[in-house]
Amino acid sequence: MYCVLTSPLNGLFAGPGTKLKERLARSERGINRLDELARAHDIAYKNSNSLTDRHKANEILENQAWEVFKSKNSGIKEKAAYWLVTTAMKAKRKK
Repeated sequence: MYCVLTSPLNGLFAGPGTKLKERLARSERGINRLDELARAHDIAYKNSNSLTDRHKANEILENQAWEVFKSKNSGIKEKAAYWLVTTAMKAKRKK
């Protein structure tokens, strides 16, 4: 049984150590919109060791998160979480 907090940053797929292979074997989905985006990002990482491909995955997540951040339908906590993801993905591509 998993204890899942309700913050937009807490999820099954966001962040390191997500045990992607095990979660995919159980057909787990993200617990919220951000977690679904993180899941797709994790799958892209799993499917390629190419730095170019991984930078592209980072850019995709960055752009998707930015679109949600800009949305008028996003609350302040959600905006904060998506801003952090946008900033993190941008920083990862600059390495």
